[in-house]
Amino acid sequence: MLLKEEMRRTLAFLEWKANWWRDCQSVAGLQVSKDLQEGLSAYALSQAGVQDSLAAHFRKLWLAPLQDKDTDECEDDDDEDDKTEAEDVQEADNFEDND
Repeated sequence: MLLKEEMRRTLAFLEWKANWWRDCQSVAGLQVSKDLQEGLSAYALSQAGVQDSLAAHFRKLWLAPLQDKDTDECEDDDDEDDKTEAEDVQEADNFEDND
């Protein structure tokens, strides 16, 4: 069960990171040349593509284990540490900001 949760969180993080790179594509407000703007935008899109590719690869690789999620869970699981996906993404965002 823990491994499946780690798989789910990994996919959520990769999706968040791809969107983060897409947001970085815009260099509005930076005083840089047009060529540098174009290069930064292309790099950000490239990195977003890498994250998307990783997520797609892992999603395909983990398809069967993730679909079995409901059959492996115990009925008496009252884990108070369960977080929503939005909380996971916010936690990942905070982690990235601290790097």
